[in-house]
Amino acid sequence: MADAAPSVPFKAQIITHLFAEQEHDRGSAIRAINPVDESEAFKELCEACRRGDVKTVRHLIQFGGVNVNAVDNSDYPPLTLVSLPIFFLVVLLHFPHSSYLITVTYLNVGVEASLCGHYDVVQLLLESGALCERDTFQGERCLYSALNDRIRNLLLQYDFSKSIDEKQPFASHLSSLLNLSPLDTSDVTVTTTYHSPPLPNSTETPTYTKEFHLHRFLLCARSKYFRRKLLPQEESKKSPRSLRLPSSIDSAAFDSTVRFLYLGEITELFSSEVTINIERISAHLDLPSLWDFALASGDPKQRRLKRMDEVDKAQEDLDAWFNEFVVGKVVRLDIEDAHKFHMEQANDSFADVVLRADEDVDDRPVNASPDWKPQAVFYPVHKAMLRSEFFTTMFTSSFKEGQKPSSTDPLQIIPMEIAPNILELVLKFLYSDKVAVPLEHALDTLYAADQLFIDRLKNKVAMIISTQGNAGLPGDNMKHRDKKGNGEKLGGSEGYNVYDVVRAGWATRQRRLEEFGAKYIAERLEDYLEGEEFAELVLESAERIKSRQEIDTIELIDDIRYYLDQRFRMRMDNLDAEEMYDEGALPQHPPKPAPKEGQAEAQTEGRREGEGDAQGKKSPEEEPVRQGQVWTEEEMQADFMRAEAIKFDELLGRVDLLLEKLKLDA
Repeated sequence: MADAAPSVPFKAQIITHLFAEQEHDRGSAIRAINPVDESEAFKELCEACRRGDVKTVRHLIQFGGVNVNAVDNSDYPPLTLVSLPIFFLVVLLHFPHSSYLITVTYLNVGVEASLCGHYDVVQLLLESGALCERDTFQGERCLYSALNDRIRNLLLQYDFSKSIDEKQPFASHLSSLLNLSPLDTSDVTVTTTYHSPPLPNSTETPTYTKEFHLHRFLLCARSKYFRRKLLPQEESKKSPRSLRLPSSIDSAAFDSTVRFLYLGEITELFSSEVTINIERISAHLDLPSLWDFALASGDPKQRRLKRMDEVDKAQEDLDAWFNEFVVGKVVRLDIEDAHKFHMEQANDSFADVVLRADEDVDDRPVNASPDWKPQAVFYPVHKAMLRSEFFTTMFTSSFKEGQKPSSTDPLQIIPMEIAPNILELVLKFLYSDKVAVPLEHALDTLYAADQLFIDRLKNKVAMIISTQGNAGLPGDNMKHRDKKGNGEKLGGSEGYNVYDVVRAGWATRQRRLEEFGAKYIAERLEDYLEGEEFAELVLESAERIKSRQEIDTIELIDDIRYYLDQRFRMRMDNLDAEEMYDEGALPQHPPKPAPKEGQAEAQTEGRREGEGDAQGKKSPEEEPVRQGQVWTEEEMQADFMRAEAIKFDELLGRVDLLLEKLKLDA
């Protein structure tokens, strides 16, 4: 009897399958959802996740350009690393490829692993777009390896349906333009031919026409074919308002093409007939990515990856259109001549409204000529891309801005109470969802986003201020600080200090900025306590509570006390000195070396003279170091901890004195 063929171990099958997937992803032009990232920034992100360093993780996500869904060489994404117990991570570092050993070890860890698991970092990764899908290998492993029920429940709350896709609002807005509601901004009609099945007892194939109401600027930005057809090549010619495609292009296939261009969801499987027509359309409209998407229609994973790539391409296309036909077509006039400006409806940008922003004296460039004067800046824009409740309400109201002009009227000009450079940043975000806001313009951009009800831009700018501002704010540099601790503002509206940031957080309802301001002040409290503006800010914080009672606290003071405690606790944690915060557990002053013979009597006499004289006592840091005195490293650390504890109590006491001076109880 022949021996039975040996069965392949289940673990070997899994490893073989994972290896095949990695080889497929490497050889394919499509990027994987969880690609291997060997960059230094990603390694730093993984290490910060292991430590639970929220600040470093937030900075790398916002400004390091890392992919939070990538994996390291051991096939672990950051979300899994930050959810693992500490003993699990130690074994992982020593045996990075021993998955079976790691799993068995973890199951026997028990209570010993309760010291790890960073909830705040897990929440930050999930809010930043990290995926934890239950029906995937990475998602199930992350849930299985979670330290405790608190982290596991948080992971379950952010299932695929709740995972944040930062590009989804942009794609959703473009696809909503096809509904023509609540605002119809279409300006071109594309007609196609629909071929219906033959009628019974007839050999003729009935044909019908179908009209698509679309947007010229979007078609030109996304397709070279439509740019050649719709964009006038000569100044004397006008762009057509209607376009008829060849009869060989079927309406059903073109309907899928339109949804593809507008980033709509295409979930149905293409029939062989529709696939053939899409191949013809992709060649005719010069859309090779459309044909690639059609080929992947039967594979959900490939379809999803293709759509992600197409969203990125759409952002690049619209960003290029914005730079060329909005910023490139800007008109600048002296303010006294601005009333003479008008723009016809037939324009190269296909704009249907003009936004006007006037420069101010504070907007004067650094290298401006002596005869520089403020100007009025006109931006030709498209109502379809002004995705804000402010503009939607304006254009759908019964007021002048909501009335449809006649074909001979010039475009409406809407004045904006926003500086031109700030308005340009806002428009760039509205058109492409991609904008790099400089720190010096961040506060003005925040107020502009709040004025226009653009919450996503507000959150983005608040993140920029709270991360980049840690090193110093444009108008709050310590070198530009007077003796009273009041921050000097740099020239122009670009200079702002931490007081402006806190007030902006109150005005725009950005709790992140309030916390950032409190932490910023706590880390430099010595420079702010004597400042008059700081006292005014404390009063404003107290007055924000309506019908204030004596037992009410002051939010700003509470936050400053919290971050002040964190400031000193972090220093002590490095020295294993958390006990210094326990009442009565302050470390004693380092012991003095034994006095030499002949010195004991003099020192005893000196102590007698100093008894009862409180003013004669000196703090440990004020006492001179005696000749021959040698301190060990432990004694020096103890002295440093004692000095830090005294400084901590002193700062808290000065805060209490300020509250007494302001007649506030907190």
